[in-house]
Amino acid sequence: MNPWRGKLDLINEKFRTDSLAARTAGDYLMARVLAGRALQVLPGDAASRQLLNETVAAFPMLFVGVSQPALNPDPQRIDDWASRRVGRLTQRRLMELAGFTDEGGRYLFPNGKFTQVDELGLVYHFVLTDTGSANGEFGVPPLTAHELAALLLAHANPLLPDHHVPWARIVDRISVPAENTVEVRLRVPFVRPEALLQLPYGPPGSTPEPNGPYRITDQTSERSLFRINDRYSQLPDSQYPEIVEWNYGDPSAAVEALVRGDVDVVDRIPPGELNRLKATPGIEVRTYSVPTMHMLVPNLRNDYMKSPMFRIGLLRTIDREQIVNQMICRGIVIEGTEVVDSPFPIGTEDNDQIAYAVDTTIKPAMSNYLLGKLLVLGEQDRQVKVLVRKGVEDPTVPLPELVLAYPQNEMAAISCNAIAAQWRQIGIKTRLRVLDPGMTRPPDDDYDILYLEVACTEPLSDADFLFGMNGFVPDVNATVEQIVRKVNTASSWRLASSNLRMLHRQVLNSVAVLPLYQLREHFAFRSNVRGIGRDLIFLYQQVDRWSIGANEGSDR
Repeated sequence: MNPWRGKLDLINEKFRTDSLAARTAGDYLMARVLAGRALQVLPGDAASRQLLNETVAAFPMLFVGVSQPALNPDPQRIDDWASRRVGRLTQRRLMELAGFTDEGGRYLFPNGKFTQVDELGLVYHFVLTDTGSANGEFGVPPLTAHELAALLLAHANPLLPDHHVPWARIVDRISVPAENTVEVRLRVPFVRPEALLQLPYGPPGSTPEPNGPYRITDQTSERSLFRINDRYSQLPDSQYPEIVEWNYGDPSAAVEALVRGDVDVVDRIPPGELNRLKATPGIEVRTYSVPTMHMLVPNLRNDYMKSPMFRIGLLRTIDREQIVNQMICRGIVIEGTEVVDSPFPIGTEDNDQIAYAVDTTIKPAMSNYLLGKLLVLGEQDRQVKVLVRKGVEDPTVPLPELVLAYPQNEMAAISCNAIAAQWRQIGIKTRLRVLDPGMTRPPDDDYDILYLEVACTEPLSDADFLFGMNGFVPDVNATVEQIVRKVNTASSWRLASSNLRMLHRQVLNSVAVLPLYQLREHFAFRSNVRGIGRDLIFLYQQVDRWSIGANEGSDR
């Protein structure tokens, strides 16, 4: 007998024994982990597979591998992948993006229906169901017409510091004409008021309650445990497994865990791992419907960063094609992943509806090391001449040392290290600043450039989030500010799209941001996970249909 097989048998038996003991003690999480390890030791062992399936059947539990834990769940945080992911699991919104149409997003009012009742687009009705909750939908907080009216008024109240500014700009009057109806009258017609109403069920500034289908019951640096929210009655014929997010820190480590069978789902697949996973039996890879947009945001704290010439020089020096195609995608061609010159998504082959904000006549400029260096040195020379005109003798204006800040994730780290190396080649010293976990922008002014990643689901509403006084890019010129205001008051899709394309052109001309690339995002899961959904915007978008079945496995 092979001596190694004997040792493996002993290890397998120990894991199975400990798993049974944990299940007897009611520790189903540990029972599931140990049963999985027993099967890993002997992948073809029928007894181990039976133990794992019995454990899953007795207490359904679904393991999700992540590389970014959610510290502040919020489904509207388009700048924070993890926050957006868990936010959709634990929090509902008055309006929720459910998909896309030829005229922007398709929104649902979970508590009933939202309809336009006049021809001008000035009057809308919220009509609630009899119970104030959606018909047959799980995890929707009950709501009365008067409660809804109070919430809509609160979010439009300029006296409240966290009120929703775009909503406050257009709303005129809110009333309750019937017991189950709230009427909203606007000051001016707006093409899609639903996009501005993805608001929490609580008043502005309040701490969001766990009013979604799941609530977090335990969280450590290693894992987060989510259980069904017991404030709601469960729908029949739904399994509602407990969800455990295991934090691996490194997305490639999460992929390895999926291949081993340690987890059932991975929320975000590194592009370089896609071909490997697609070729792995028992694993399915699917795409999200919204790509992520990657860009650099200047902080205009010094004379160099205030210069459009200098910022253009920095952008042209970056070999964006090399970074995205070779360093991030590792040579794998991914449809919808490409260099862009727009802060808004350019769409993909199977979802071009979100590209309405992009001027498609603008083609991304190729990197040009010599031109970039000339522009940077040209700005240095210009500043020297300014000092000469002021009478300064023998003026010297050294090139600045830039601080490049980026969030703590692998994609940002790869990009920023490559960018810093390319800037150093033209004499720009660059210091990298890694932000604390869960942080997407510095809390102070100690940075010159910020690496920003956003999932822009609706440019019509996200333009205000990106550009303007309260946006990620507050330092914009008057023309950009004016166009953003036009976007916020567009009365038709023709005007909205026209204004957004104008915004694209002006942002590019003023170098308000340095666009990098658009990445097509993917998730993956094992074949025994059911009901996960297709064309998802959020991983947990259809979590009420999720279930985990028997692990058929293989003898590999």
